[in-house]
Amino acid sequence: TFINQLCMCLNENNITIKTTFLKVIKNECGNVIPDFTQNFMQAFLENLKRITLRTLIFEMELCEECKELQGENEEEKYHYFVEHFLENPIHLKEIYKEYPVMYQDMLSFLTLSAQNICEVIEHFMLDIKEINSRFFRRILVIKYKK
Repeated sequence: TFINQLCMCLNENNITIKTTFLKVIKNECGNVIPDFTQNFMQAFLENLKRITLRTLIFEMELCEECKELQGENEEEKYHYFVEHFLENPIHLKEIYKEYPVMYQDMLSFLTLSAQNICEVIEHFMLDIKEINSRFFRRILVIKYKK
């Protein structure tokens, strides 16, 4: 299932959300990942940011209170937080354990987004002949194989 696949992907070391998202789409939809997937990716990342932003800001503030951040200014402290906490798989797992609702929301959103893209691709593949005949009568422009 999607959830099991996503849990395995997110638990692997050094895996990014973007890679996980594209991996799920590829596993579910085959090799057909058209260019418009990048637009979905941008929208996906923006919405994922909404889910996680407040929690990550709170985590960064906690790190700063505990004097765990290094840097001369806010920007340097932010980069330190990203490099030493958010890019650290062990620390990310701790955040997921500390905030299980956020983690579940992330998984649910990832699952629904991947399912939506796969559904769009599936319908596109089913309708490709009609699309070609209506819009590209003289030449066959679009050909995809799963």
